[in-house]
This record gives sequence, C-alpha cells and structure tokens, in this order.
Amino acid sequence: MEIFFITGLMGAGKSRMLIEDFNSNVENKIAFAANLVETTGTPGVITSRNGWEIPSYNLYNQDTAENIIKEMDRLIPEGKTTYVYIDESQFLSGKQVEEIIEMLDKKDGIVIYFYGLDLTFQDIRFESAQYLIDRLDSDEIYLLPKPCDNPRCLRVARHNARIVNGKVAKSGDIFLEEKSEYLAVCDKHFFED
Repeated sequence: MEIFFITGLMGAGKSRMLIEDFNSNVENKIAFAANLVETTGTPGVITSRNGWEIPSYNLYNQDTAENIIKEMDRLIPEGKTTYVYIDESQFLSGKQVEEIIEMLDKKDGIVIYFYGLDLTFQDIRFESAQYLIDRLDSDEIYLLPKPCDNPRCLRVARHNARIVNGKVAKSGDIFLEEKSEYLAVCDKHFFED
C-alpha cells in the first residue's frame, strides 16, 4: 500500500489537483469527501474553485471511525479498487485516518491520496494532518504553494486566515457549518493588527 498527503492553504488547488488526477487515472478508483453535515456513505460531489467536479461519497466527520470503516469497506470491493482519493481530510480525526489506513492496508495494491489543509485558522495543525505528517516520509507529503491573497503582496502565504469584520480572527470554533471568509496570507498580513 502507498499513502500520500497533498496539503496546502485554502485556494492552493488541492481539490483541482485531486480532480485532475482522478480524471486522468484509468485504473479502478473511488473518491470520498469528509464533511461536517452529510451522512457517511451517501453520494456527494467534490468541486474545485474552477467549477470542475467529480462524484464522491461522503464521510461525516462526527461519525464513529467504526461506521466510516464499515461504509468504506462496503464501497471498496476487494481487488476492484486501486486508487482511493479522500478530499477535505482535515475534517477527519487522527483516529479515523488511522483506521481508514488500517482497513485499506488489508486490501492488496491500494494507493491512498489524502487531500486537505494542514493548519487551522489559529495556526494549529489539524489532528488528521499531524497523524499523516508523523506517519509518512517526506517524499510522500506534497505542500502546494500559494501566494498571499492580499492585493499587491508578492510574499508566499503561510497561514489560513479567517476574516471577521475585515480583520484576521485568532479565536473561535475550528469547524463551522456556515460559510466563513478565509484568505491565505503571508506572515506580515496574518500577524498585523
């Protein structure tokens, strides 16, 4: 089994890259998207910012690892799937990621691609990202670069900033069901008041 973690800030192109790879791959494949509201195992869609999309199955982040494994095992028949793509992996816990890997390791010849953020808007590593970074070798982790979203800034973005009332928020719940405004920003624009 091979495992890869493709990460980067919001807007770095993770979902676009997943969709490109999924569509160019002729082998047996399946895609999943972790999320905050949809029932595990139900049909869903992975969409990139440029409007591309592919069909997927949902993984509800509040579900037990046992139920996620049961549904994934049902959807991935033995010997009939080579590539497994998981988008928005930051919504999964480290335990859920660990058990997904253990279950898929029992099926021969599977390659798993986890796509997701590594840092919260508070600059803390997501649990699933920490698990993957600790487990994988550096050549199995790909960090997609992104320029700062602040106009006229040429620096490299290093932070996912949640914008509240026009300012960078430093506190609040990590996961919000409603849409919030986020920008990928450099050190200067993240730490300035």
